[in-house]
Amino acid sequence: MNIIIAGDGKAGFTPAENLSQEKNDVTITDTDPILGITVLVK
Repeated sequence: MNIIIAGDGKAGFTPAENLSQEKNDVTITDTDPILGITVLVK
């Protein structure tokens, strides 16, 4: 399933992480580019 989540705070990241582990294609959008970099490094 393709899923788009708006917001990369705890409320957006936690479900995105869980959905990704279930083999879904997840895209997260946020206005703060640093949050996205933090997720990629994790």
